[in-house]
Amino acid sequence: MKKIFAVLVLVSMIVSAAPMVPSLDLFSCSELAPGVCDAAEPYSFTGDGYSTHKDYLLVGAGREIVVIVASDGSMTATGFSGLAGTWTFTMYQLNHNGTPTKTLGSVDVTFADTP
Repeated sequence: MKKIFAVLVLVSMIVSAAPMVPSLDLFSCSELAPGVCDAAEPYSFTGDGYSTHKDYLLVGAGREIVVIVASDGSMTATGFSGLAGTWTFTMYQLNHNGTPTKTLGSVDVTFADTP
């Protein structure tokens, strides 16, 4: 019985120590229609599972967007497109030189001009 308990404790420690996969979601935009953001208005992304000890860069719609990571590992990033079309926004982890080294995820966003 003690061996089974020890194995279960060890497995639970390993599972809880596994790194969380960062998430990336469109949080808000001025919608012109369902799923279509106004290209003339700012938008923001959120996510969880980011490290406060690493730097990140969000790239999309021809822009590099500043990523702010809070102490709880949540992330916010706000940008402005100005360009109509469907754009892929990709989150990168940066190395110590500020060069993207790892792709963490992406999300597509459609923008349209204000009628």
